[in-house]
Amino acid sequence: MAKKRKYPGKPSDFQRRSSRLESELEQALSLQRRGKTKEALEILKALDRRYPDHPEVLSALVNTYADLNNFVSYLHTIRRLHRLQPEDPDVAIGLAGAYLVNQYFGLAYQAFQQFLQKWPNHREAKKASWTVTQLEESLRKDAEELGISLEEAAHLRVQHDDLMLAAREGNLRRARELAEQIRRRYPRFVSPLNNLSLACWVGGDRSQAIAIAQQVLEIEPENVHALGNLTHFLFLSGQEEEARTILPRLLAAPVRKTDEWTKKLETLTLLGEEEEVVAVGHQALASEDREILDAMFYCFLAAAEARQGDIRSAQKHWHKALRWDPGNPIAKENLQNLRKKPDERFAPWALPLNVWILPQTLEALVRELEASLRRKSEKQAEAALQRFLEKDHPELLRLALPMLLRGDPAAKEFVLNLADVSGHPALLEALKEYAFGQIDPLSLRTQAAMLLAQRGVIPRGMTRFWSDGEWRPILLLGFQITGEATSEYPLKPAAAEHMEQAHRFLWASDGVNAEKHLRAALAIQPRHPSLLNNLAMALTLQGKEDEAMEIIHRVAEEFPDYFMAQVAIARQAIHQGDLEKARAILDHWMTTREVFHFSEFSALCQAQIELALAEGHRDGAISWLQMWEQACPDDINLPAFRRRVKRRGPLGWGARRSD
Repeated sequence: MAKKRKYPGKPSDFQRRSSRLESELEQALSLQRRGKTKEALEILKALDRRYPDHPEVLSALVNTYADLNNFVSYLHTIRRLHRLQPEDPDVAIGLAGAYLVNQYFGLAYQAFQQFLQKWPNHREAKKASWTVTQLEESLRKDAEELGISLEEAAHLRVQHDDLMLAAREGNLRRARELAEQIRRRYPRFVSPLNNLSLACWVGGDRSQAIAIAQQVLEIEPENVHALGNLTHFLFLSGQEEEARTILPRLLAAPVRKTDEWTKKLETLTLLGEEEEVVAVGHQALASEDREILDAMFYCFLAAAEARQGDIRSAQKHWHKALRWDPGNPIAKENLQNLRKKPDERFAPWALPLNVWILPQTLEALVRELEASLRRKSEKQAEAALQRFLEKDHPELLRLALPMLLRGDPAAKEFVLNLADVSGHPALLEALKEYAFGQIDPLSLRTQAAMLLAQRGVIPRGMTRFWSDGEWRPILLLGFQITGEATSEYPLKPAAAEHMEQAHRFLWASDGVNAEKHLRAALAIQPRHPSLLNNLAMALTLQGKEDEAMEIIHRVAEEFPDYFMAQVAIARQAIHQGDLEKARAILDHWMTTREVFHFSEFSALCQAQIELALAEGHRDGAISWLQMWEQACPDDINLPAFRRRVKRRGPLGWGARRSD
C-alpha cells in the first residue's frame, strides 16, 4: 500500500489568502491536529466548493482523506492538485502512490517512472525504483500473454486504467470509446470489456451490461470476471433462476489471476452460497496466490465462515482484511458487531447497500416518494408507490428477502422502510419470513413484526420470537408510537408556558413548585384534562394520593377519551387487586387506539408491567419492558422498573410526570 503523503502549505501563498479563507482553513487544520478529522473534512469540502482548485485547500483535503483512509477521494483530489502543481515532487510521488493503492497499476507505473525521470535523487527515489520493478513483473506477464512488447503492455494498461477512471467518474461515453480503441488494437484483451460492462451497469444501462458480459464469454467462455458479472447482473435484475444456471461454470472456471478468487467469492456471496464461499476461499488460501489475496477476499470469506459458525476463523480473516486495507468499513463494522450482545447483533455481511441498489434506482425511488407524499390520501400514495415498484423496479420486490438475509444493516433498514411506506404485499411477505427468523437484532425483527401487525398481515398478541438462543414469547403490538401530539385538547399560550415550567419541576420530583405552575395554568384554562392530570402527579409527589385520585376520577368521568386518566385508574385498580377491571381498561385502549404519544406509551408500559407481575406473568412483564426500552430508551422511569422486574417484586404506581 502506498505511504500516505502530507503536503504542507506554503507561507507565501498563505499570506495572499482572503481573511475568511485563512480563518476557516486554520480552523480545519486545528481540528485535524486535534484528531477531529471528520469535522475538519466538512469545513474543507465547503471551502473547496467556494474556492475550487485552491492549492492549499486541496493539500489539506489530500491529508484529510489520507488520515481517513479514503483512498478513492484521496486519488480524485491529488489528481486535481497535480494538475495545479505538476512540478512539486511530493505531489507527484503522492499521485503515483494513489494510483497504486487504488489498483490503477498502469497509471502507477507511468507516474513512478515520470517521477524518477524528473527527480532521480529524491529521498523517495529508491522506493519508487523498487515499485517500478515490481510493476514491470506484472506488465511482462501481460506482454507475454498478448504477444506484445513491455512498452506496449504499459501503454495498454494506461489506457485500461483511464477507461476504469472514466467509468468510475460516470463518463460512460469516454469509457466506451476507450474500450473500443483497446478492443480494435488488442482483440484478445477482454478486461476493458469486463470493466465496460460494469460501467454500463453502474450507469443504469442493464441490457447493455448483460450484452457485453455475454460478448466476453463468446470470446473467453471461462472468463471468471465475465461469468461473475453476468451472474451479478441477472440476479440483481430479478432473474435468479437464470443467474444460478451460470454458477457451475463459474465454479469450474480456472483461476489465472489473483483477483479472480475474489470475484468468485463475491458472486457466491451474492447468491447466498456460504458453503461454496468457504470451500473456494480455502482453495485460494492453499494456492500460490495466498500471500497477495486482497482485503475484500478476506471479507467475503470471513462473513461466510461466521455464518457457518466458525467465529474464530472469521475474526482472523477480518483482521487480515484490515492489515491490507486499514480503513475497510466492512471488516471494521463486522468486528464491532461481534462485540455486541447476541440479541443486538446483525448477521455477518459482506455486501453493502450500494451493491444491491444502484444510485439511479435510489434517486428514482426518492422522487416517487416525494411525489407520493403530495397526493391527497395515504391510500393513494401507497397505490402509486406500489405501481411504481411493479412497473419500473420489480427487481426490488424480488431482492427484498435476499437483502434482509444477506445485506448490511443499511440494506435491511431500506427494505423495512420501503415496506412501511408502500405496504406492497411482496415486501410484507419478505418481512414476515425475516421477522420470525433467527438472525439480526431482536429489536429490528420485532419492529418488522409490529409493522406486519399494523398492516393486518399477522395477529396482535403473544408471539414466539428467537431470542438469546431459544424461542421466547413476546407481546406483539399493532399500533404506532409517535413524538407528535395526540391530544385533542390544545393549550392557550399562557397556559402552555406554565405547563412547560411545571414539567421541569415534575422531572426534578419537585411537586410543590409544579403544583404552583399547574394551578396558575388552570386559572387560565380551568377544564383542561392534561393540566388536571399533571396536577394529580404533582400532588402524588407530595404524598397527597387521595386528592390526586379524586382529580383523576373527575377527569376520567368528564373526559372519557383522555388516555392518561384512564390508565391511571387502571393502575389504581391493580394496586387495589381488581385485576379484571385493570385488564378491561387496558385492553379497551389496546384494541381501539392506533397511535400513542411516547409519554402515553410509557404510561401504558408501566401499567402493563404492573398488571403482568400482579397476574404472575413475568415473561409478559419482560416483553413490555423490552418494548418500552426500544421506544423510550431515555425514560427516567425505566431504571426503577428494570430493578422491579428483575427482582420479581411489586411495582410502585407513581411516575414522575405525564403528559
